[in-house]
Amino acid sequence: MQLVVSDQRVPLLDFIGAIESAFGKTATKRLLPMPDSDDQATWAETSLLKDWIDFSHRASPIEEGVSRFVTWYRD
Repeated sequence: MQLVVSDQRVPLLDFIGAIESAFGKTATKRLLPMPDSDDQATWAETSLLKDWIDFSHRASPIEEGVSRFVTWYRD
C-alpha cells in the first residue's frame, strides 16, 4: 500500500518508519494481506483547482512533516 503526499507516492512502511523515527520508538507491526476491497493508492486530482485559483501547494518531505506533526501533538 502507498500513500500519496504532495503528488509523491510514499510506501506505507516508509510512512510508519517516519512515525517511528519521530517518536523514537519501534512500532509493533502485524503485516496482513491487503483486502481486495482496499485501494492500492488514492489521492485528489487538483489540477482544475490549481488552474482555477492559481493554487500550488508546497509540502515538506514526509519525514519532516511527520516530525513537525508529532512535535505539535506532544506540545
